[in-house]
Amino acid sequence: MAISSSDVVVGGEYITETKQLRKVTQIIQDDEGHTRVHYECKSANFPKRPWEPCHTLANPPLLDTFVKDCDKKIN
Repeated sequence: MAISSSDVVVGGEYITETKQLRKVTQIIQDDEGHTRVHYECKSANFPKRPWEPCHTLANPPLLDTFVKDCDKKIN
């Protein structure tokens, strides 16, 4: 089940269906007015691992894509 776009906040942590943890580091508007989400990730199977960037900085995912990929907010 996807989360709501209103659930996405900087510092928020989310989990995907494939057990990937995602932590939002920045939410921006691109030049075309689309909302994009910068985030770091790691496996929920290895929670002590450090957070790492999970997308190219030049092309962060759209908010709608991030929301569809995340099952729930965990913090």
